[in-house]
Amino acid sequence: MTDATGVFYMELSVDSTNMIAILIIVAVLAGAAVWWFMTARGRRARALQQAASRLGIEFKGNLNDDPKERFAPFRLFCFEATGTMEHAMARTHPPLWIFDFEYVIPRDQTVKQTVAVFEASGAHWPVLLIEARKRERFTVALGRMLTSKVTNWLHQYKEIELSNHPAFTKQYRLLSTQSGDVVIPVLKKAFLDRLVATPGMQFEAMDRWVLIYRQGNRIQPGRLHEHVQMVQRLFDVFSQ
Repeated sequence: MTDATGVFYMELSVDSTNMIAILIIVAVLAGAAVWWFMTARGRRARALQQAASRLGIEFKGNLNDDPKERFAPFRLFCFEATGTMEHAMARTHPPLWIFDFEYVIPRDQTVKQTVAVFEASGAHWPVLLIEARKRERFTVALGRMLTSKVTNWLHQYKEIELSNHPAFTKQYRLLSTQSGDVVIPVLKKAFLDRLVATPGMQFEAMDRWVLIYRQGNRIQPGRLHEHVQMVQRLFDVFSQ
């Protein structure tokens, strides 16, 4: 009896020790996860600063500027923003801004993307919006669709049929606050071909400004060079 009881208490002691060890491990892992999350923005900022420096682009950090006022009231900037211009980078010649921008859709979901804004002095483009047709998770797709529909209605964006380029129409839709007679002549075939070859893009033009991004996509610092080349090619073909 004594031996049995002794064994029982010994097993209980071992089990308790194991449980304490497991709790300690869980606490350490949870602490590490919290630390990793809390420092993520700082790591991203440092990595982007280094990548921008290699490309001769100035890293300006987080700016409190309203992009609607600094650039143009693009549709993206008319959504309910959660912040302003994060991890902003700027190049003078030719003029280019790159920064992270966030906005909120229904069900408190945040959509984060890295955007590129080009300026062409002397240009005066009509208001146009090209958005990608894409499949995604139903709740996210519904939230984004509702947000876009409401904003389109508020700012009087209407869809324009572009029947002369079926491949473009399959991947993208064209919207504007102006008539098709004004907008369509601006869209050269070479530019539409480039968009078809670069799926998933969002493209806006207004006056002397152009905005390019992929909805819900933030670029990795290691791919900054590739991203700059890609958006620069789109802008060059559009502005020719």
